[in-house]
Amino acid sequence: MSISVSPRPHLLVRRLWMTKTVRGFFCAPSQRETGYMAKERGALKSVLYGTSEKNRIMAAANAPNGIACFTSVEAAVQKLLPDKPLYCMHPDEIKEAATLFLKHFSGKTFYAVKSNPDKYVLQQLGSAGICHFDVASMDEIRLIKGLFPESCLAFMNTVKAREAISASYYDYGVRTFVFDSFQELQKIRQETNDATDLNLFVRLALPKGSALHPLSEKFGASPELAVSLLQEASLKSRRLGLSFHVGSQTMNPNSYIFALELTQRVLREANVKLDILDIGGGFPVPSSNNKVPPLANYLEIIQNEIKTMGLSKDCELWAEPGTALCGRSTTLILRVELRKDDALHLNDGGYGALFDCCWLKVHKDMRVIYAKDNSPANDPAQKAFKLYGPTCDSSDAILGPIYLPDDIEEGDFIAVSNMGAYGMAMQSGFNGFYSDKKVEIISSPDPKVMTLI
Repeated sequence: MSISVSPRPHLLVRRLWMTKTVRGFFCAPSQRETGYMAKERGALKSVLYGTSEKNRIMAAANAPNGIACFTSVEAAVQKLLPDKPLYCMHPDEIKEAATLFLKHFSGKTFYAVKSNPDKYVLQQLGSAGICHFDVASMDEIRLIKGLFPESCLAFMNTVKAREAISASYYDYGVRTFVFDSFQELQKIRQETNDATDLNLFVRLALPKGSALHPLSEKFGASPELAVSLLQEASLKSRRLGLSFHVGSQTMNPNSYIFALELTQRVLREANVKLDILDIGGGFPVPSSNNKVPPLANYLEIIQNEIKTMGLSKDCELWAEPGTALCGRSTTLILRVELRKDDALHLNDGGYGALFDCCWLKVHKDMRVIYAKDNSPANDPAQKAFKLYGPTCDSSDAILGPIYLPDDIEEGDFIAVSNMGAYGMAMQSGFNGFYSDKKVEIISSPDPKVMTLI
């Protein structure tokens, strides 16, 4: 049945944008542009977005081919005074993280899309050389294939809908699937018509280690079951793989050594040839109260241990970093809506980007950026605060204590660092609170990049 829907205003702007004439007005002015042309450019911006400088800047941040650029987070806040949560994107951090991982990891790097599926982040990762992706749903598959048609996808959710298995295989060319039960293996075989070109991975469960967020209670097969699954999968697969995940934000690299030792015992018992070993993710991002070894140390320890496992020379090594690649990509800007003594009410919380901080008690570094008229003359004393989100749920709270300057008040802003992973992706829209406003923070603005400041 066909349904006719009136175009939304932002879609009309997008269509208008795609015309050569309009798009030309928004491109960076050439050196030969006349004063008349510059005036025409400004006039067209006013028609589309109004005369408010703030509106024009935010319009640029969400234009199809542009994003407002600032040289610092503080500059963005002071210019915009955002009334909704603002995501300050750090492209240099994304590219540096990707480059570092690709340099120190000898295998294939599959970015865990679930950690941050934002198109801006994905495009930055792609430009840094990431071309393999760990996906968990059809929406993620469609997203990645839409951005990177030639990318390689691994469907690494241990429980998948039958329709998703079939569509991913036949419509999107996915050939890599994971499972942790005989039932799921049977589903994969049935929905791919007993295909012989599959890369089949057994997910191994691990005992709880040093991860802040362990995963094996829900995912993975016991060592005994994993042996049987490997033996069964080896009978009909193009390549046989084994994967594990030590848990998110793993503080001690030795957790990987234990996982690899357990993997070695399982493989010895199964007596099968392993084609791919997937060490998952879990690589942490440090914070002020969370000192961890550098990523290079983790990768060196892991790869040295793998050399002792006696794997075949042609066995591939895979990893699924998420936080390690995108964690430092974003600084979240929140506004204080009300102060009640030691309680600060913010415009985001546990049902938004602060999901981890609220429900999983993850620590994030926070600092105050004062509104223009509130800047203190001297360094104020620190005070322990509780933070509350904007929703009607009383459990939408970060009880802390969170230490911030005692002179913080309504209208001031809090900058939350390292919010690139499981921040924007976790927003629920509950109670109508949601924001996807972004700006870009670059230390040396490229004159070719569109900016309105």
